[in-house]
Amino acid sequence: MLAGCICSPMRQLLNIRALLKLQKIPAAVVCLISALSFHEITTQIPHELWITVPRDTWRPKIDNPPLHYTVMNKKTYSFGIQEVDINGVLVKIYTPAKTVADCFKFRNKVGLDVAIEALREVLRIRKASINELGALPFFQNDI
Repeated sequence: MLAGCICSPMRQLLNIRALLKLQKIPAAVVCLISALSFHEITTQIPHELWITVPRDTWRPKIDNPPLHYTVMNKKTYSFGIQEVDINGVLVKIYTPAKTVADCFKFRNKVGLDVAIEALREVLRIRKASINELGALPFFQNDI
């Protein structure tokens, strides 16, 4: 965990009500700032739940919790998804390495400083290796 953090804000955000709302969007994968926070590799505090869905997927408007949608092509979307059990509910979330790669891909949305911080932190606490990051399609220009 980063110095100065008491607990993961994402773990607080993913309460039972939020998990039930996520179940209404079966294609939703927790991503970017929310995934960084869940994996405890950022100092950013997400004020909304960042999720991604494949392009051309229906995106319902849900006010609580506030959602921030991103869309990806199917190949990019399907790479690096892991399922975690939170309060008895399986939630799809991207791996730390995929999350860092996505931060660079979406640097105009999250900020280059956030992407660089995530890269430094994920390597420092060894949640991903250079080899894992290098194997990602984003860093190989395959997408």
